[in-house]
Amino acid sequence: KYLASIIRPEVAKNIQLPDVFDFENPYTPLLVIEDTGHDEDDNPVFFSYEHLVGDASLFHVVRHV
Repeated sequence: KYLASIIRPEVAKNIQLPDVFDFENPYTPLLVIEDTGHDEDDNPVFFSYEHLVGDASLFHVVRHV
């Protein structure tokens, strides 16, 4: 039914990433996104943890208040 996200800035040296991600600069900026999906009864049904580097993504945010 809905997705709750925490988005925070970080640098590469503070994140445990697979070896395939080898940054020349350990201070490469990243965005860390933690998502929790909830069902109609407000139960968490999935969790995802993402790392976005540079301009790899574009965000469009719609807020309902």
